[in-house]
Amino acid sequence: MSSSEDHWYRLLTDYANGFMVSQSEGERVQFMQALREVWSVSGRSVLTAFDLSLFPLVCDLGGDFFKDRLPEADLYILARILHDWADGKCSQLLERVYQSCKPGGGILVIESLLDEDRRGPLLTQLYSLNMLVQTEGQERTPSHYHALLSSAGFRDFQFKKTGVIYDAILARK
Repeated sequence: MSSSEDHWYRLLTDYANGFMVSQSEGERVQFMQALREVWSVSGRSVLTAFDLSLFPLVCDLGGDFFKDRLPEADLYILARILHDWADGKCSQLLERVYQSCKPGGGILVIESLLDEDRRGPLLTQLYSLNMLVQTEGQERTPSHYHALLSSAGFRDFQFKKTGVIYDAILARK
């Protein structure tokens, strides 16, 4: 792991652990600032991984997406969401997104992808261990995401390793 990756992992893990345990206002603010910092490093690479100009109406999902009605959109962005949940919950959410998605629309999943043999990258393995300890989720391989997306009805699966912390997956309805 490079010193930059090590720095970001320690920063996010420390903030996440503090956030999960004490949840003081100051720690929540620090945690959100850490996430913004990571996005400032990774955002451009992730959002330019695919030509998204084909999708005029974009929805970045947040809030209670398991219960609330999802707005109709051409493209749904799930950034750092699926890694929080077990496969069953991911399938439930992806099916809801598929039902709400306009014909020909798509889904952009932004996550840190494990190699197919799950032996790397090291930072993603550490994220996965952190997810196991703090949530019901995990980091996944491209083929694992392909299976989840396909079972929800999505097709034309593509993924791109960006060379930064987060990678991109695009699939179509």
